[in-house]
Amino acid sequence: MQKLLVGRPRAAPVSLPFRALLSVTAALVSVAGAIIIGGCGSGGSGGGPTPTPTATVPRSATAKFDLSWAVQAPGSTSSVRVTLRGAAEDGTDVTILINRTSDNAAYTQQVSFSIPVRVAVGVTLEVQFYTGADGTGTLIGATTTTVSILADGSGIGTISTARRIARVKVLPNQSVLVGEPTELNFEARDADGALIAVAPGSAVFTVISADTDRLSIVGGTRAVGQRPGSADVTVAVDGIVSAPENITIRSNANIVITPLTVSVNALAEQPFTAQVIGAPDTSVIWSVREGADGGTISSEGRYTAPAQRGVFHVDAVSVYDGTKTASATVTVTPFVTVSPAAATVTLRQQQAFTARVVGLPDTGVTWSLLEGSAGGAVTSDGAYTAPDLAGTYHLIATSHEDASVQATITITVQAGSGTIIIE
Repeated sequence: MQKLLVGRPRAAPVSLPFRALLSVTAALVSVAGAIIIGGCGSGGSGGGPTPTPTATVPRSATAKFDLSWAVQAPGSTSSVRVTLRGAAEDGTDVTILINRTSDNAAYTQQVSFSIPVRVAVGVTLEVQFYTGADGTGTLIGATTTTVSILADGSGIGTISTARRIARVKVLPNQSVLVGEPTELNFEARDADGALIAVAPGSAVFTVISADTDRLSIVGGTRAVGQRPGSADVTVAVDGIVSAPENITIRSNANIVITPLTVSVNALAEQPFTAQVIGAPDTSVIWSVREGADGGTISSEGRYTAPAQRGVFHVDAVSVYDGTKTASATVTVTPFVTVSPAAATVTLRQQQAFTARVVGLPDTGVTWSLLEGSAGGAVTSDGAYTAPDLAGTYHLIATSHEDASVQATITITVQAGSGTIIIE
């Protein structure tokens, strides 16, 4: 038989899954004439102790409790659902939903169930906290304990939103667009580091005074960019203020760079243009991503390739919005430069040619004739001798390092003796 301790408060332990914002204190209160005293006397022949009469105990009562809204509650709880499992006279659950009075920071109210509940020991009590009114929004957490319902309806004690927000933080790496309200994100935690769900409208963001020309706050939590850049903001929830956090402000500007891809010879020049769309300032800052190894570019967009082969990138950054960039890809190729580029000679006449590879470490070339010996002869130094037969022939200079890098010289051989024409 389960005993009920008379005249001695009994605290009911509370489990806190999800670190719910809840503490429940339950106490049993001694009520005269409402306690079962006897019922188990010893029997036997020849008489025995006279049974102790049993006091009349009410079967049901209007259960009541105190609900204490802590000062931090506006930022954590808007409504509470309290359920007594199987506590109705017909064995069903009894539930009550309580909304917070928004114009009070901290207060205590007495709550009574609208349906009478059974007077009993060890009744399961469930409490759930929500960020929205009427049990809507995010379920912050829930807890379960056991209480006793006494004849006068007491026994549950006090339910309190006792967990307090210890620190808040503006989440990093956030950005907003110029002219477009954007909801900023933050988090609130208790002293143990547990995350606390915060009701909408309970947080207030503030822009550091030096940055108000770049960013403004609307409705406490929405940021509107004034011009591109960055701004530091803080957030406050129930009087707890965060450290400043940097917010990036972007625009809808867009850059179109022309040409987008191009192939040029080593040391060659290539002009680029950049069109900035959707910005009052259409200027850009040019750069070569690979630095001096990738070439150079002037403030007007004139690119000069380096003296080496490779794939490099030309970048244009908007002066108005530094987060807006465009890039062009430049493929720099080696080549053979020859002199003269073409020649006209007479039969058996000699002509000297020079060649140099640009864009490769080895600048030397190998000379050859496309037509072979029929086209004449050439030494390793580039000294060409015309054949005995007039015609058009081709002298080829091929890179020592890369045979795919070549230059071809067209030579016209004329009959008779004449002046060498260099084109």
